[in-house]
Amino acid sequence: MGRPHTAAGALLCAGMAAAAAATLALVEPYHAVAISTVQGEGKDWHAGWYAALAVLLTRAAVLEAAGGGEAACGSEGGLPAEKEKSREVEGRTREGPALRWLVALALLYAFALPVAGLQEKAGCLMFSQLRLHGGSNHLLLPTSLLQRELASAEPTNAFAGGVVRVEATDLEWVGNTFAEHMGPRTLRLIREVAAVPAEYVWAAKSSSAKRSRPPPRFRRHTLSALGLRRLLATAARQKDSFSLRYTRLHGAVGDEAWRTGSAGSEYVVRGEGGATRCARLGLGGKESPCDAREEALIAPPSWPSSAFAFLLEPQPNPIVDGYTDEMHCVTWG
Repeated sequence: MGRPHTAAGALLCAGMAAAAAATLALVEPYHAVAISTVQGEGKDWHAGWYAALAVLLTRAAVLEAAGGGEAACGSEGGLPAEKEKSREVEGRTREGPALRWLVALALLYAFALPVAGLQEKAGCLMFSQLRLHGGSNHLLLPTSLLQRELASAEPTNAFAGGVVRVEATDLEWVGNTFAEHMGPRTLRLIREVAAVPAEYVWAAKSSSAKRSRPPPRFRRHTLSALGLRRLLATAARQKDSFSLRYTRLHGAVGDEAWRTGSAGSEYVVRGEGGATRCARLGLGGKESPCDAREEALIAPPSWPSSAFAFLLEPQPNPIVDGYTDEMHCVTWG
């Protein structure tokens, strides 16, 4: 006799793995090159994870439906032993340790990761306008506690460095983050029906689809220090020729006026053929070589902290002139 539960579990795991692999293969062309500040940096593991979860949840829905059917049949005259067995199975399914672990995992994903600073993109944060670096605008909870605590840590730490404001760059794919990649019908709805000025329209997601207009448009924006590191690593890996000017803000937490316009240490990074050079900007734009700490802060972080931040996809927050009380909507508004 075989073990049906073991076979079913193995089949479920195989289905989840196959769904994840197929999804990663399908989206690979869209992530082979950098098409925005945070996309194009290798495999989109989140897409594979969501595909695997879709298989798991579909299986759960099937089991739920089957369990409900058995209970209904039992209530119409089934044998007492069958009723008892049905209740026992239903109890294990609904209240077993696996359910408690899944609830704990969901709470960790939805609440703990953003608060700790281990998740920006791909969180349960859509349309929340939650600031995930540089201080929280949540009424009760903080965000990015690790970035706050470790802002002055060793520069090789993935969470060191605080917040940077990207002031200017000629890397076109950085501007894609704030370009319009909506379909004609959506844009018509936004502009003509909702009457939203075009100045305040951009997409939360980017696309590598060919487009003639509008071109990528750069906006000043802030990133966590890890976000800048990954941006520069992508540019170096692609051997892009570029110049990028940024300000490393003083401190790791502040309000919108601090995020959008406060002073800090200004730097410029230039890249050519995979190599980068960093210079600090002084009075009148005079350049001097970056010190050892700044060089380390823009280099890839050490592997232990980098592994800890594996699922952290930094979210660039735009700066719109005139908005200093609250962060502007990152989609459109």
